[in-house]
Amino acid sequence: MNQFSTYLLSFLTSLIFANAGFAKDSLFRAAPNPFYKSTEFFLPTFDGDVVSLNVYDRFGKSVGNFFKGAKLYGSFQIPFDADSLADGLYFAALNVNGEQKAISLVKQSPTIVRSNGLNSGSSIFVDQQSMSLKVKLASPVKSVEVYSLNGQVLMRFESNESLNYDISTLEKGIYIVRVQSGGPELVRKFFLR
Repeated sequence: MNQFSTYLLSFLTSLIFANAGFAKDSLFRAAPNPFYKSTEFFLPTFDGDVVSLNVYDRFGKSVGNFFKGAKLYGSFQIPFDADSLADGLYFAALNVNGEQKAISLVKQSPTIVRSNGLNSGSSIFVDQQSMSLKVKLASPVKSVEVYSLNGQVLMRFESNESLNYDISTLEKGIYIVRVQSGGPELVRKFFLR
């Protein structure tokens, strides 16, 4: 089993057992996640523990290393600049005294639409921190609709001067947004974590 498979297995196991056996007083996590350009790792409190933190892309290639077996005391907040990385799924693996914990990371840039006659500056961005949908179009927005994956309309915003739409009532999951303007409509899938 290669190193990536080991971390993937650890991640999947952690989803099932919700950190059972990870003997630290706080959880290893990253926020924001999904993120646009950067995120921060929040590490548990260490007491002379031997720690390594690595970030891998979906193919198992290392894209970031922190500590590499350092003996640490205290808790840490580590910034992770992913601006040069492609959008997609990544895994962060924390090894503490031989125990492993992995989390998934999702890098998601704003969607820039350059087809269907839309202006190249058109975009839809989901801000996970403020739980808002940010829409930028060359022409005025007529309506914004949010659908569940089975096609049910969950939210509808009529012509709104504001291009920020509150989606805080939505639960975690995958959704489809449809924006109608004076030009062609824009449709995009997004997810909330």
